[in-house]
Order: sequence, then C-alpha cells, then structure tokens
Amino acid sequence: MTAHKVLLVDDEASVLKAIQRLLRKEAFDVATTLSAEEALDLIGRESYAVVVADQRMPGMEGTRMLEKARQLSPDTVRIILTGYVDIHAAMEAINRGAVYRFITKPWNDEELCLIIRQAVSRFEMVKENKRLHALTEEQNARLKELNRNLEQKVIERTEKISRLNRQLEERFKGSVQVMANLAEMHSSVIGSHSKRTAMLCQGIATYMELSEEDIFYIELAATLHDIG
Repeated sequence: MTAHKVLLVDDEASVLKAIQRLLRKEAFDVATTLSAEEALDLIGRESYAVVVADQRMPGMEGTRMLEKARQLSPDTVRIILTGYVDIHAAMEAINRGAVYRFITKPWNDEELCLIIRQAVSRFEMVKENKRLHALTEEQNARLKELNRNLEQKVIERTEKISRLNRQLEERFKGSVQVMANLAEMHSSVIGSHSKRTAMLCQGIATYMELSEEDIFYIELAATLHDIG
C-alpha cells in the first residue's frame, strides 16, 4: 500500500526537522518546504493527504496559503500550526481555508501525531466516499440502461404478440367466411339470412355497449348459426 503524503510548511527549518523526526515512526511519506509559494507548487503537482502549515510566514500567511491549497486540492486535509494564540487567526483559518485543526506551539508530540493520523483517516474517508459515490452513479447508469433495454424488449415482444394475434384473427375470420360462402353456395337464402342475422346481432351488441371482443364473437356466431 502506498504511504500517504504529508506536507510540512514552516519558515523555520528547526520546526520542520522536529516534526519530521516525530513522524519518522508513522507510515507517512513526509515532505517539507520553507516557502508557502513552493508548497502551493508542490500541491499543484502532487496529491497530499495532509498539509501542516505555519500561520506566520514571510510573504504569505498560513491561512492564505491553505485557502489557495484548498482550491488546488479540495480533498487535502489542512492543519494550521502557530506560535501564538490568536482567536481571530483561528476563525480566519477555519472560515477561509476550511482548516481541519488549529494547533499551537509548543505542541504535544502525542497529540500532534494523533491529529495527523486522524487527518489522514479523514482524507481516506473522503476519498472512499467519493469512490463509492462514483460507483453508485455508474451502477445507477447501468441499471437505467438495463431498464431501457428491458422496456424495449417488452415493447418488441408485445408488438410481436399483437401481430400474431391479428394474423390469427384474420385467419379465423377467413375460415368463417369460407364456411359462410359454402352455406351460401348450398342455399342463397340461408347465406343471405346468415348475413342479415350477423348484422342484426352486431347492431344489438353495439347498442348494448358490449366489448369489441364480445361483438366480434357474436357477429361470427351469428354468421355461422345456420351451419352449426
């Protein structure tokens, strides 16, 4: 498994070395820089799980740097490290840079390690949530496509069945007509009687507001009543 990258940003080399030594036993790939500008360049080129930045640095404050870092890498967890207690700076860090934690110098070694581990866990959780969301979106898209294909197959099958039913109906009508014609050949009187009876029964069934299917079978039965 690839170690998560942690970036330390402070204009004091001694601070960077101290934190780096502290994280030596952790399974992190730790990078350091003395410049906020260089830190932003690194963040723009590589993916970091956590960035720990000093608040007071020449050229650019930590809150401003983390605000820009957030634009470059929204998922990176951001932590401010400062040597003075300033509530305004803390609020600014939280509001502008969406800072995860605000740590004062001198820090507690165990607490600092714990906070960075928690930040890495948060980074992993965010990435996993995004992965699961993307997977869900992909599965939903596939499900919609399967539903569309299923609906199309149902439509095609329904059309096929309707077409076969129409063909059977036409053949049935043809058979009935053949029998009616045979009856008329035997007796023109019977043939005409069957046609009149069929028309009369059709009219009565229509007047009674029966279904089209019932009207169809009544008409056929009337046509063949003399043969039956």
